[in-house]
Amino acid sequence: MQPIDPAAEPMTQQQVIDGIVAAFDGVEAVQSVESDWFFFFGAEHHFPFATVVNHDNDFDHLSRLDRDGVFRLNLGLSKSGFAAVFEIAQDEAWDYTALDRLMPHPMYARMHWVSVLNPSRLTFERLQPLLAEAYELAQRQAARRPSPERH
Repeated sequence: MQPIDPAAEPMTQQQVIDGIVAAFDGVEAVQSVESDWFFFFGAEHHFPFATVVNHDNDFDHLSRLDRDGVFRLNLGLSKSGFAAVFEIAQDEAWDYTALDRLMPHPMYARMHWVSVLNPSRLTFERLQPLLAEAYELAQRQAARRPSPERH
């Protein structure tokens, strides 16, 4: 996905969070002590299907989230979903500080995560099929986990 027109309407972090919660049934959004947001399918909170982060840490600083107002939306895709998005651009040198551009996650691309810094409304709209894939993957994973009632 190429960068969107600079005139595209930006979204706030809260609008992205609200947009994810509103788009899918059974989503639980949990805010961490560090102000990151984790989106889970259901109440078990095993592993998020999406996150929104707004600060750097010791092992993840390539996006320069220390810039004022910058946040990163991250989505966990299937191997085939990730490959379909980045099939052509696998050897591209990524600028992980670029705003409003879908790219492999700077630290978790090998686990099929993608990210976008400060998505515009248009980019967020275009991300809906990827969000749906991440959500459906979380649903399938939850269905495979043993139910506590069976023990």
